[in-house]
Amino acid sequence: MYQAPMRRRHFWRIFALGTALVLVLAACGDGGGAEGEADGEDGAPTFPTEAIEYVVPYSAGGGTDTAARMMSPALSSALGVAVNVQIRSGGAGSTGSLYVIEEPADGYTLLAGENGIMTTGPLAAEESPYDPATDLLGVCSFTADPWVLTVNAESGIASVEDFVEQSGEPEAVSIGITSVLSADHYAWLLLQQAMDFPTYRTVAYGGGGPKSLAVLGGEVDAVMETADGLVSGVEEGLLVPLMVLSEERLEAYPDVPTSAESGFEGIIADTWQAINVRRDTPADIVATLEEGCEEAFNDPGFQENLGSLGVRLLFRNSEEIDSLMTEERTQALEIIDQINTGAIETEESEG
Repeated sequence: MYQAPMRRRHFWRIFALGTALVLVLAACGDGGGAEGEADGEDGAPTFPTEAIEYVVPYSAGGGTDTAARMMSPALSSALGVAVNVQIRSGGAGSTGSLYVIEEPADGYTLLAGENGIMTTGPLAAEESPYDPATDLLGVCSFTADPWVLTVNAESGIASVEDFVEQSGEPEAVSIGITSVLSADHYAWLLLQQAMDFPTYRTVAYGGGGPKSLAVLGGEVDAVMETADGLVSGVEEGLLVPLMVLSEERLEAYPDVPTSAESGFEGIIADTWQAINVRRDTPADIVATLEEGCEEAFNDPGFQENLGSLGVRLLFRNSEEIDSLMTEERTQALEIIDQINTGAIETEESEG
């Protein structure tokens, strides 16, 4: 029987092993890459393949920060990559907003945006450093939390009637706001418009956290607060909710009357928490983020954690929240045209 020379037999043995190895590797790769790194049609890894930065443009401890920190683990699980919350506060939210706008439009930098920075806030500046209508796009929103007129328990104001009676007395009632034409300030303006714009001493704190601390400490008498921001203060007897700017009473505070029940028919204002990206972010990346947001929203842990704070949960997709932002910007412009200049005069907190 003919036998190939030793060198030739050795060559074919190596060739056979190499071919088998190639086939095994090909089979292993047939199901895509690692989690979050599946190959697209062009062979490139699909979004996302690395950690995502979730920028909170306000100080720590406020409603936006709280909502983002509860959303981030659920969103991380849905997208298969880490979603890291980063505080980039300053400029009434403009610092963090500009940071996101100046980052690449690749979906790896998200903005935790609410009414203040996405609708009303930029309208307060003579020359806003950004235009949310052209620079930013809503991916989704996941809350619709009505504002609650809230006072310090030692303010001497026990009802909406007391609050109205003391209106127009700047030294008698002081109001804390996040910033000029922030979402909570806009809610105040709606109420003040219904009261024919009485003047209050209004102090801007630059963030939801400092504003909440100010009313808790008695530095100001009243704030517009969300349900989640009320929990500890009400439980400790430091805060008293007087009126919810909603069509329905809050489940967490069933004894607190609505604005209509308090004599302010049609004064409805809520704050929503949204996830935003640069407006020129590719549509397929926006779609992936939108799907991830919806999956995160439906996560039982997320629903339980944020819902336990009394927050009203509501999911809006990209088209819905972007349309709402446009509508609220239009409404804000209308009220700004109607109010007198004294109604939006504020002083900056020294803290």
